[in-house]
Amino acid sequence: MFELCQRMLAARKPSFNYATFLRERLAFIQLKAIKEGRPYQVITADQFMATFAREQKNDQNLLCELYLHNEVVSEERNINMTPVVVDTQLRAFISFLANQLNWKNSYISGLQNEQNFLLWIRAEPQKPAAFISQHLKMIGNDEMKDHVMKLRTEVLTDCQQYIKTKASLAVEENKLFWNNCPTERREYHPYNPSNLQVALSRVPRYVESMKFCAEKWIGYRFKFPLLWLPGDQYKGKF
Repeated sequence: MFELCQRMLAARKPSFNYATFLRERLAFIQLKAIKEGRPYQVITADQFMATFAREQKNDQNLLCELYLHNEVVSEERNINMTPVVVDTQLRAFISFLANQLNWKNSYISGLQNEQNFLLWIRAEPQKPAAFISQHLKMIGNDEMKDHVMKLRTEVLTDCQQYIKTKASLAVEENKLFWNNCPTERREYHPYNPSNLQVALSRVPRYVESMKFCAEKWIGYRFKFPLLWLPGDQYKGKF
């Protein structure tokens, strides 16, 4: 879980809302404490002090800053923390200074990821004929065939219901995403509003094809996905 959190935070730019940034930092040190088998709760004063005592100094400073902003131990205001923290305000101030450096490092890392990471389409099977042969052999088993058809009915029902109830909202939010997407990303991103509308228009025929082929339908991608159009710079390849 801790490694997943690290990857998640590294994949995005940090929040410009400092309160949100602090809460993310708290979640991060709590996950680290859980991984290492240390106390991590900070709701009560006793929990806070137990967690604080086992943290490194920089994370202790962060806990002081969270305490100062009432993000931890919010219901207990009469407990004297001096024997444990020495001074809340000074350590909170040091945490704020350190977080400016942390924020910048996270911002640069997230920015580099946005600029350099491309979204690729998975390549088709290396041996399509063998892939199809394996599928036909699999559905030759009546039990497996019944399982595939039952599962397909469930998936189609769920997907069609979601499109019916959420597609119009998704189109509007996709416009928001696209309008805020950097220009250099748009050049390589096929998932733009116009392509989304085309993809939605293709869904009924796609579903018809699935039903027509029945158990012989292979829910896999050969060349570019049938629903999506490729990005402008890739269209010559398809």
